[in-house]
Amino acid sequence: MSDRIGPVNVLPDDGSGPLLPGGVAQSQDTQQTLDAEVRRLVDEAHADVTRLLTEHREQLRSLAEALLESETLDMAEAYAAAGVPARTPQLEEAPAAAIAAAS
Repeated sequence: MSDRIGPVNVLPDDGSGPLLPGGVAQSQDTQQTLDAEVRRLVDEAHADVTRLLTEHREQLRSLAEALLESETLDMAEAYAAAGVPARTPQLEEAPAAAIAAAS
């Protein structure tokens, strides 16, 4: 969500929509604001992804080489191939923590 626009519902030009049938479409000013904000969000996301891929290029290259050799890797092998410490997925920890808390 954008701080500039907030939560909005953009209706098609014919004014119909699943939540507001017969509603009025947004003004041209609002549409331009929405378009500009969508472009800003997409550009920021693209810049973030490009930066992350560049920063971790060597790790990605190592992982790709390991996958070309083995075709499949388990989690520990993937972390090792990328040269980063293995992490325990939080999804696996959450149920155990919930069971321990309930006991």
